[in-house]
Formats: sequence, C-alpha cells, structure tokens
Amino acid sequence: MDEEPSAAEEQAYYDLVKAFMAEVRQYLRDLNLIIKVFREPFASNAMLFSPHVSPALRHPPAALSPAHPCVFPQDVENIFSRIVDIHEVTVKLLGLIEDTVEMTDEGSPHPLVGSCFEDLAEELAFDPYETYAQDILRSGFHDHFLSQLSKPGAAIYLQSICEGFKEAVQYVLPRLLLTPVYHCLHYFEILKASVSDASHNAPH
Repeated sequence: MDEEPSAAEEQAYYDLVKAFMAEVRQYLRDLNLIIKVFREPFASNAMLFSPHVSPALRHPPAALSPAHPCVFPQDVENIFSRIVDIHEVTVKLLGLIEDTVEMTDEGSPHPLVGSCFEDLAEELAFDPYETYAQDILRSGFHDHFLSQLSKPGAAIYLQSICEGFKEAVQYVLPRLLLTPVYHCLHYFEILKASVSDASHNAPH
C-alpha cells in the first residue's frame, strides 16, 4: 500500500531547503567579504608582490594585465585561487534554487533542489572547488602566504589601507580562505539529507 508523505514530512523537507538557502546567502556574503575587502587591494596594486621587475618585464605583454601592466596575476591567484569562479557558481546555484522553490506546484510534495546541483554538475561548474581546495590545502600554502606579505612594500601598502588591515590579512584572511572548503563539504551533507528525506517521502 502506498504511503503518501505526511504534511509534517513535507514541511520538514521544505524547511531544510529554506534553511539551506539562508546558509548560501550568508556564504555569498562571506565570499563578497573575501573578494571585495581582501582580494581587490591585492589585485589592484601594480607593484605589491613584484617590486623588482626585470628589464625584460618592464613592459610585459598586454595580456598579462591590461589594467595594471606590472601586476602578476599568478601572485594573487596563489593566495586567492579560484575564489571569483566559486562566487559565480554560488550565485548561479542560489538563483536556480530560488527559481525551483518559486515554481514548485502546490501539488508537488517538495521542490526538487537536487536537480539544481545536477544541472551545474553537468556544466562542470563545481570544478573550481577542486582546484581551490588543492591550492588552499596544499603543503606550504601558509608559509608562501606569509612570504608574500613580507615582500618589500607589501606591509607598508597593507598598513596604508586602514588601521589593522595588515593584521586582518595576516590572521583573519587565512581562516576566511578555508570557508569555501568547509562549505563544499557542507554541500555533500545537505545533499545526503535531501536525498534521505526525498526517499522517505516518496510513495512506496
């Protein structure tokens, strides 16, 4: 005999989805903090990490960085990896989930949030997480990060932004950079709970 999911079970799943959406919105705020407050000052200073440019690189190719010809993008990427790509896929995911919840028919037991992950996975949209985790968790990352901050002019520049900014970069930023790694693991937990609830609510 088929068992229809109870109203309480349907509500529990819907509450899970709503809670996840709230978490993703908070996660986006964290990503914006990393990108706007921390990454942009690094990316916008032409000589922050490469103050001694060799004569051959005084006028590097325009493709290196059209806006700031002396910026070395790899220096910034070594610290922030693919954080901008992760922000982009997070915006897409939240938009898909919001659309799914909004378009769910009243007769449907719950919004099929798993399909949002499937759509993005088919586009390989989550690949930046793999690269990011490898970069941030690699052996020697923290030492390299500190060595970048100790380069001539870097400390002075960071101190000039605002009082306490250099200390925030040194002590707060490394912890913030772990946020996407933890959030990616949280995705797996949410998906497991989602699949479990959906299976439990499905007619038998």
